[in-house]
Amino acid sequence: MSILLLIQRYNCRVLKQAVSAYEAEQNAYVDTNVYLLSKALPAGEALTKDDLTSCTVKLPRSQSILYASDSKNLIGQYAKTALKKGQLLTADFFYSDERLTERNRYLELSDIRLPESVHTNNLIDIRISFPTGEDYIVLNQQRVLSLLNEDEATSVCGIALNLSEEDLLRLSSARVDENLFEGTYLYAVIYQADFENAAVTTYPVNPQVFTLMQWDPNIVSLFTVKKEQEKRSVLENHLQLFTQKEMGNSIEAELESLPDSQEELPEQDNNISQM
Repeated sequence: MSILLLIQRYNCRVLKQAVSAYEAEQNAYVDTNVYLLSKALPAGEALTKDDLTSCTVKLPRSQSILYASDSKNLIGQYAKTALKKGQLLTADFFYSDERLTERNRYLELSDIRLPESVHTNNLIDIRISFPTGEDYIVLNQQRVLSLLNEDEATSVCGIALNLSEEDLLRLSSARVDENLFEGTYLYAVIYQADFENAAVTTYPVNPQVFTLMQWDPNIVSLFTVKKEQEKRSVLENHLQLFTQKEMGNSIEAELESLPDSQEELPEQDNNISQM
């Protein structure tokens, strides 16, 4: 009888432990209002209200805060990577670009070298390369709005961007340099991941554009400094020395191609000499 009683007590204790574990598990989950994607979202594309759908699910308390995002905070932000339909969303999947409020000038570019792999929504830097080997960032972390094609059968011939007033002036200065210094060209490089930190603009504009940037009322947050003009002086000095050297090499090559002045003249006709 005592053995039976001990077995019953043991079973009762095990049952209580199981109930307690179940209750603890239930208490660890809470009803959470979450947002899911109603369609697939490519990397770099902005989230819109129509892309969202909300529902209530049970989540562990430790994760409920992570997924309980306010949709207003996500709308307008950009996907760091491609997201599938039905993806449970968190703020970690997105990033914002505060500079877009200043980039509201639409421009189509067809005079820069583009990577073959460029596509819409890529983030790119536009750089300038000089024949001296010096290379600068003209425009940093620009989003490709669309690709330009002459027709469906041709490859990409250009891109469309939204630029700020300052971006336009820097690009204008770079184009002048491209025309002035033979061997100079503009080209684009692609960011491998959209959430990479933006590179710092390093290209020093020419003095005329720099002066214009100082008083242009359309430039909201001007970050140019005197050091930029110091860098410009160094660049122009290097380009001048390079040009002089190239001209010297060209003159030497022309001189070497001229006939030797010491060559013997042809003998005169004997009859003429006897006269």
